Amino acid sequence: MDDHRDLSLEEQLAIDVPALLAQGISDGSGALRGLVQGTGATATAVQVDEAGMPLAMLGRMLTMITRHTFAAAVLDVDVIVEEPERRGFPGIATIVRAGIAACRDGAEYALFARWLADVYGLLALREATAAAEPDAPPA
Repeated sequence: MDDHRDLSLEEQLAIDVPALLAQGISDGSGALRGLVQGTGATATAVQVDEAGMPLAMLGRMLTMITRHTFAAAVLDVDVIVEEPERRGFPGIATIVRAGIAACRDGAEYALFARWLADVYGLLALREATAAAEPDAPPA
């Protein structure tokens, strides 16, 4: 991926976010890897939006992630992703499974939770913007 250009919708939809997360959450200094933070978050938001997953469902999953410790999330991953899987959003569940599996410790799990909150924020902003401009063409 070229980090110096905008990706098209088709390119963002084609990004294998679980594979990106599997390459590591942290940059080694305690921060999110740049590719995960930028491209990964944007691609995930685009994929969630394209799948039609309701923002509230993502919010419920995010709440469960933030309420779990890392050890508990590893044990309860099936519970965390149950609703999206049951309601027809297995791709998003796979991203969350991969993110939890990629975490090496509680610090990385906290980074993953923050990353998913960033994805939620991108979608919430898009939803608020669309509501404020009902006649605007879709982005």
